Amino acid sequence: GGAGGKSAAEVLHSVGWVKLARDPLPVDGSTLAELRAAPYAPIFNGQSPGEAPLRHMGRHPAWAARFEAHFASALREEGMLACSDGSEKSVCDCYALRSLGLGADAAGGDPA
Repeated sequence: GGAGGKSAAEVLHSVGWVKLARDPLPVDGSTLAELRAAPYAPIFNGQSPGEAPLRHMGRHPAWAARFEAHFASALREEGMLACSDGSEKSVCDCYALRSLGLGADAAGGDPA
């Protein structure tokens, strides 16, 4: 459930975000390597015209399906995939996000 006895869905609809109580998906060393090796592309927004994009997103089937299943399960447990007509929403795509620092290599270098 959410804060103050409200369901997670009620909290989401009233304040725009909610933190679920479920443990996060564990990310071991091999999954982290897969995340870093995924192809990343600039996100279409967030920079002024003529500036190099600092925000990128990436996805690879090696890890994305595991994350999507984990998120779908967590959202289903909280009733957040239920539609008013009785059908169920689905979790379709999960992307990793990467933000390059101002001093990072704009060509995609990992600033970490």
